[in-house]
Amino acid sequence: MLFGLFTILYFGMEVILEISPVVKSAILFLTSVTFFAGTGLTVSKWSIPLYFLASISYLIFVPYTLLRFDFGSAATFLILAGSSAVFLAAGYMISEKEIQIPEKKAKYLVTAGTILIVGLFIFDISGPQPEINLELRNSAEMTDRQETALGTVRVTNEFLLPRAFETPNYRACTQNARVDVYTERKDDTVPGKGTMEMELKARYHLPETENRTTKAYQIRETDECVEKEGQISVYESYRLD
Repeated sequence: MLFGLFTILYFGMEVILEISPVVKSAILFLTSVTFFAGTGLTVSKWSIPLYFLASISYLIFVPYTLLRFDFGSAATFLILAGSSAVFLAAGYMISEKEIQIPEKKAKYLVTAGTILIVGLFIFDISGPQPEINLELRNSAEMTDRQETALGTVRVTNEFLLPRAFETPNYRACTQNARVDVYTERKDDTVPGKGTMEMELKARYHLPETENRTTKAYQIRETDECVEKEGQISVYESYRLD
């Protein structure tokens, strides 16, 4: 049951609530500490399962944190080596030496860990999510198979902590030509109380029958593909492909 609750909590944070990477790392670490402290509250037969849950949550915490934040090679090695040593020692003491955290201290740790987890969770989900705005140029000259900037994607984060965001899937179209659009970054993190800008670029493809000339286009944001002569329509696609 505890493992099921932990799984629901993690995937709720990951998929549904989109909480801050900093808070997510903190909650995963506190979950591990709380499970480990719980080994001192129960009879001995539950010590190993709780230690297992603590290990699982910590094993999720470590790679997630190392991949999300840039610690450098040396710090990464020390974190991995230290984590392995700590859990091997803790597992040995619990399973072989039957050493447990004193019950009174365990109660304080479990209570404090639970309060911190709930508090961080509420603090994060009550905060604003990043706001993404597309700012397009009024016009642009497009040359066949050449890269051209169409505008800027601006991501604003009013929350105190960094927020992860996913760049919208922008598409573009025009009459008698193909336009491929893309941004410089994808699925990144915007700092707390900060703004990030990404250039929206396009590559223009004329049919083989057309002369390889430069054409001027009006750039417009639309709700869907609008193929119109002299206009490039930029819209957000919700398709997964």
